[in-house]
Amino acid sequence: SVIPAQAGIYPALSAPLRVILSAAKNLTRNAPPFSPRGGDARRAERARRLIESRRRTMTHTPPQTGGPERPLIIAVIGGSDPPPRAYALAEEVGRLLAERGAAVVCGGLTGVMEAVCRGAKSAGGVTIGILPGHEPFEANEFVDYPIVTGMTYARNSIVVKTGRAAIAVDGSFGTLSEIAHALGDGMPVIGLETWEFPTRDGFPYPIIHADSPADAVDKAVAAAHERDARVLNR
Repeated sequence: SVIPAQAGIYPALSAPLRVILSAAKNLTRNAPPFSPRGGDARRAERARRLIESRRRTMTHTPPQTGGPERPLIIAVIGGSDPPPRAYALAEEVGRLLAERGAAVVCGGLTGVMEAVCRGAKSAGGVTIGILPGHEPFEANEFVDYPIVTGMTYARNSIVVKTGRAAIAVDGSFGTLSEIAHALGDGMPVIGLETWEFPTRDGFPYPIIHADSPADAVDKAVAAAHERDARVLNR
């Protein structure tokens, strides 16, 4: 239908275009089906098995009525220049989250953010970085999906809101603001050697303490599912 419409405007091109399109159709029609061989076939089979394995073990959020299930996303927050112990804790958190099938969202830069992404990628996980600047190249090398905001510290709210629960590891004032954003919206926060909040009447202690990376991941996944259940049962 395109060629006749164009024929009146470009009469000199209509015939050559018909020839080219006809040749392309014949090539497509006569092309043999793709069949990977040798190493390609083995890699394709390994990839298929990996996908099926992850599909069976994936930690999902409860589906909305009539809607698809989605991978669980957990936010991990922490400082950009942590001590070595905090870096190691965050890396283990990332690895364990990936093994549970959860995706990781973080601020995408260095320190705890790099460590949790490194750990997640070591176990084949998915990582999302919510960046404060204007370029995707600011993300650490372990971020799969860099989200550029240009919002500087204001992007902290997006980091925590993208997850269904947050794990705070160590951290400075930026982490403190992320904890506040999460708690202010009723989002569960699991603390692993992070900020301590004072208690007072009418203001219960809001952070769920964890003793280890495994404990933090278990509590984060459980809290995320409890949160989803509350939302869906409203």
